[in-house]
Amino acid sequence: MKLTNPSCSDDRAGSPVLRGWAGPTPVTNVLLIVEALAGGGGRHVKDLAISLAADGFEVTVACGKDRASSALLSSLMHTDSQRVHVALLPHLVRRLSVSKDIQALLDLTKLIHKTKPDIVHCHSSKAGILGRAAAKLCGIETVFYTPHAYAFQSPEFGKIKKHMFILLERFFSRFATTKTFNVSESERKQALACGLDRPEKFIVVPNGISDAIPLSADAAKSRMGFRRNDIVVGTVARLSVQKNPIEFCRVAQLMLSRMPDLQFVYVGDGPLADDVKQYVLTHQLSGHCHLLGYRSDAERLMAGFDLFLMTSLYEGMPYSLIESLRAGIPIVASNVMGVKDIVTSRQIGLLYQPGNVEAAADQLTYALNVAWDKGLIREEYEGRYTLTAMVARIEQEYRKDLKR
Repeated sequence: MKLTNPSCSDDRAGSPVLRGWAGPTPVTNVLLIVEALAGGGGRHVKDLAISLAADGFEVTVACGKDRASSALLSSLMHTDSQRVHVALLPHLVRRLSVSKDIQALLDLTKLIHKTKPDIVHCHSSKAGILGRAAAKLCGIETVFYTPHAYAFQSPEFGKIKKHMFILLERFFSRFATTKTFNVSESERKQALACGLDRPEKFIVVPNGISDAIPLSADAAKSRMGFRRNDIVVGTVARLSVQKNPIEFCRVAQLMLSRMPDLQFVYVGDGPLADDVKQYVLTHQLSGHCHLLGYRSDAERLMAGFDLFLMTSLYEGMPYSLIESLRAGIPIVASNVMGVKDIVTSRQIGLLYQPGNVEAAADQLTYALNVAWDKGLIREEYEGRYTLTAMVARIEQEYRKDLKR
């Protein structure tokens, strides 16, 4: 793919880098905008972009340069399709910065003028605001938005900030959005409870993933350094406030007082890595609580879990739980938005109230003594969370609104 600059007028330093763009084509042209091409939201955008291109759409992915996962970026850059293009925007950043946000808005308007999209689809809060603003300024009529969990759901923000986010979401939904795709019914209900817009403008489109041939349970356990008879309770998540990793460790600590032979595994990295390592060391959990860091084979390692434990404070719709369903692994998870939309039956998992470590341990104890039907758990994935179903639903809405 060639490296060119999407700016209409100059090649100055700091302008967005656009890879692979060769000009407008007669097919439907989609611009996907995301600040962080990372985590679940980034994976969603990557999968959507490649799938849309395979279905005949011309797709440009615009993402922040500083928070683009090398693995996801590589997937986009090296896809077989010539219809996928990538624009790296150096000023599109997570933190609030008036100067950078204004520059990012200008970069996005230039990109829109250059690529002339029929559809702009924005993902997550920061790109949702700047992307929709740019689309409105450029006169784009068909604009979609996927929040991947609203910013006002985060417990790290106080009441004033949450109210500010609600007002921003309300304004942009009403004046710059054709439809919002919520990844769960809980997220949609939250949007309506906050009065963001009319109910008909919110559509639930759950995340979906492609099928995969997993490792055997024995092979996955061996890859993690365990014996075939070891009982493994694991999770795959960022070490961040949202994912609540200290609670994972506290649950492990309590469970090990009950069942000393258990093994706990946390796959993922993040800003709380040092805090979690210190907790494990301080409470002498190192022999049974294993922090594996980032692993490119995380999805395959899940086959070695006997149970999946999720301790999140809030979610949109976590990919890791869908991967757990695909692998036939039963779940014990915090009863929060996004999670309870997946764990809807005691045949696939159990819920506990976040913060109640003893309740989590009780659910784990019960779950370890249940004969789970792995085939039934996998059927939940096949019936609700395939990538094909997700993309088909989004394409249906794209085409419907383009005809209006």
